[in-house]
Amino acid sequence: MENLNLELYDLALAAGGRFRLVSLMQKRLRELQQGAPPLVENIENLEDYEIVAKEILQKKIWLITGQEAEDIREAHRKEIEARRDTRRLP
Repeated sequence: MENLNLELYDLALAAGGRFRLVSLMQKRLRELQQGAPPLVENIENLEDYEIVAKEILQKKIWLITGQEAEDIREAHRKEIEARRDTRRLP
């Protein structure tokens, strides 16, 4: 049981807290279940939640919130608009 507590502590620390950990795991589990490829190796015989835990501990995924998330969304929106504009040119 102590080993499990240490792993959960390490996961929460890597994710930025318990609530971020839960949110991140939910989002990533949904992605895996919808067919997204795992971002870590050696996943044979692992459950999806174990794959997500490995991804978090190896810093392959993280949760972006607040202003940082808004900035990324805005940059993505501008990139999409720029692509549309270049397609309209003769």
